Amino acid sequence: MYRNEYQMSIAAQQIRTAAATMNRIVADLQSANTWTGADIDRFVQAWDSQVTTPLYRAANRMDIIDFTEAGK
Repeated sequence: MYRNEYQMSIAAQQIRTAAATMNRIVADLQSANTWTGADIDRFVQAWDSQVTTPLYRAANRMDIIDFTEAGK
């Protein structure tokens, strides 16, 4: 449970860091010619739509959460 904006901000940044790390791994696989051609193209497109985009979307949503004290 996140109790304040600072904790939520840290969690959002951790999501972005994880997404960036996973994207670097995918890029390394691609640049090392582990996969080539249409296979890697399909994988990268699927990765972006099913992993990267949802992670960044979640982090962006966390950024806009507003914490207020109860009763205010």
